[in-house]
Amino acid sequence: MAKCKITFIGIIISTFAFGQNNLDSNSFQSKCNYSYNVDFKFPYNYSYFNHQRLFVPTYKTWSCMPYNYSEALINNDKVSHYVIYFHFDETASSNDDFKMVKKYFNSEFDPNTNYLGGKNCQIERERGLIKIYRNSDYIKFNADSILCIKVDSLSRERNDPELNEFIYVVIHKKNIGDIYVCFAYKEEYETEVKEEIENLWKIIKFKP
Repeated sequence: MAKCKITFIGIIISTFAFGQNNLDSNSFQSKCNYSYNVDFKFPYNYSYFNHQRLFVPTYKTWSCMPYNYSEALINNDKVSHYVIYFHFDETASSNDDFKMVKKYFNSEFDPNTNYLGGKNCQIERERGLIKIYRNSDYIKFNADSILCIKVDSLSRERNDPELNEFIYVVIHKKNIGDIYVCFAYKEEYETEVKEEIENLWKIIKFKP
């Protein structure tokens, strides 16, 4: 009887561990560390934010800004101030799939400039570009380029009653990919958000 109990408990533990591993392998953090060549650290005093909104924000017209995000965090001390959304784009990866796209569909396609959004996005990008990082800061992210873009409030719907300001951070590494981070925040906390952006490398960056 004792042996049966031990065996039964062992099965439960194994099943639970197996299930946890499967769950972890599908998480954004796991994909960053094992698939994306990105170091994503869950910081102390932050929590996952179970966001209802799939697209951030909703635009009145077509926009070059990224829409879909995989993960969201909140600072437990500033829960009502801002939310940080994360996503990773593998387009810049030098794998065979994207080489085929370039070869057969568009000879001008360059996966390492995909994060710029093409010529059609230049006006929107330059209008919203803000200076937060110096070139020397790129080293902290192990990145080749970083864009910080504040979305024009006239170009979007105010579909959130409180978090109605948005700053995007696009972190690019050649032949690896692009990290997209979106800060949705209340206007009065923009200084806090910019401080968070300055220290963003402590949460997410490319591996060396």
